[in-house]
Amino acid sequence: MVIASIFVSTFKQTAFKQIASKQIALVIILALIQTFTYGCSSSDVSVERKKPDIKIRYFDPKNFEGKSPVPNLQPGESALTEWEFGCQTNFDFDIVEESRMSTGKTFVRLKVKKVKIILNAPILVWLPKNPAPDVVAHEKGHQDICTRVYSESDETARKAAQSVVGRSFESEGDTREEACKKALIQAQEVVCAIYHQDVSDYAGCISEIYDSLDEAEKGEAHELVSKAFSNYKRVSDQKK
Repeated sequence: MVIASIFVSTFKQTAFKQIASKQIALVIILALIQTFTYGCSSSDVSVERKKPDIKIRYFDPKNFEGKSPVPNLQPGESALTEWEFGCQTNFDFDIVEESRMSTGKTFVRLKVKKVKIILNAPILVWLPKNPAPDVVAHEKGHQDICTRVYSESDETARKAAQSVVGRSFESEGDTREEACKKALIQAQEVVCAIYHQDVSDYAGCISEIYDSLDEAEKGEAHELVSKAFSNYKRVSDQKK
């Protein structure tokens, strides 16, 4: 029997632009939302990457008491960029073992056959009303970092998905469906842990380098972004 389940997992980060100084602040939020569906894919591993969803929202820095949403700024911060690396993971599998336990629950052991990952990247840029040009430019730099990291994430997603193909996961539940769902959560956690760690570490390192360059050199944002990626690659190559 082959069943497929979709699980949604999101990694969220924030990057701040400060007036007095620039520091990168990383906030990790892992949200797991489970639903159950049926389907299959045509290969062992497939990746679908949706276009990044970029939104710009303005706020009044002098009025945080209104009903409109406002960014979670810390003292001295003037703008904020939030980004998420989300994935929907669809598993095809065979139930290789099933039995009724003495407790009345159903035990299943399943083997993952195929994995499909659908990637998405919502990016929200918070800017104050009438923002200074350097603030806009800096946040645009963080936006560009996010979109570039996301555009390069297919290989990471494929590696994460491949890590569970052929592996077995087991669990128990009141029904076969519940037991399968619990087992698939284990597979989903393995896939998303690899994807989120690699992508978030990459984005975080580039953002830190970018902030340091912006503070030290005061150059054009797009040039500093390119230099941040180059510096990261050079350091990574030296470690190999």
